[in-house]
Amino acid sequence: MVFFLTEMRLKYKIVKSSIFSFDPNYTVYTLENEKEQIEMRINKQNTKIEFLYPNNHIYLTVGKSTKAVN
Repeated sequence: MVFFLTEMRLKYKIVKSSIFSFDPNYTVYTLENEKEQIEMRINKQNTKIEFLYPNNHIYLTVGKSTKAVN
C-alpha cells in the first residue's frame, strides 16, 4: 500500500490485522517497511484512517468530496 500526502510518501506492507480491542468499530493493521513498524486504524465505515507513529499521529477523514462513487 502506498499513500501520498503532499510531500510525504508512506509505503508499507501489511503484516497483521485485527479488531481493535478498545473499540470494535476499528480494524488495526500492523504495517512495516525497511525502516520501521507502525499501526494503522481504519473504522468500519472507511471514513477515518489513523497512522500511529511513536512520536507522530496522522489522522485522515474521508468526506463527501473524497468518497468513491459506486
